[in-house]
Amino acid sequence: MKKIFLSKRIKLIGLVFLALAVALLYSLFKNGSLSDIQIIDPLKPEPKLPDFYSCGTDADCVWVNADGCGCSAGGTATAINGKYINEWNLRFPKTFCPAVISMDWTCINSEPKCSNNRCILIEGEKQF
Repeated sequence: MKKIFLSKRIKLIGLVFLALAVALLYSLFKNGSLSDIQIIDPLKPEPKLPDFYSCGTDADCVWVNADGCGCSAGGTATAINGKYINEWNLRFPKTFCPAVISMDWTCINSEPKCSNNRCILIEGEKQF
């Protein structure tokens, strides 16, 4: 009789844990945490990224953070074509960054220019 009681107790505990797991997964899907996950098809080619650095004139190029942290948090800067600024910023998810101002030359003394149809940073006065 004791064995039967323990067996039923173990089954009950297992069902409780299963119910909690299902409730947790449901809440994660409902809040969008897991619904944003994309399954990658290895046979499907990856979408082509825009040529962030292409340009025709200096006016096409803008100064942007080169990484997720940026110059105000220990990162660096680069120059890209301004029409791709939204796509560029999507490349950097929320990142934990150090609380330190970058001393990289790209952050302190640079400006975007178009050189040979490519946006680059050159040493000079930074324009905001």
